Amino acid sequence: MPSNTPTEDSHAPIAAYAMQWAIPDFKSARTRARLTQAELAKRVGITQSQISRFEAGKAHIEQDVILRIIRQIIQAQEEADALRAKG
Repeated sequence: MPSNTPTEDSHAPIAAYAMQWAIPDFKSARTRARLTQAELAKRVGITQSQISRFEAGKAHIEQDVILRIIRQIIQAQEEADALRAKG
């Protein structure tokens, strides 16, 4: 029986579309989630310099890594929101 759960492969078109407009927004999303480049790099499994070069538009990162970056930024934002809600 087929699953309705999205797979990594089903997100590839989303990542490709996001690459067209979102690169400048990765830094602001990361900082809103209160993540340093080093923290994000560790969570994603890449180097801080790769994050830095990517945010500066000086490096290409594969779509699967971009998806991991997006997931980690979202997770960090949810964690920060939960901490703020606890007060």
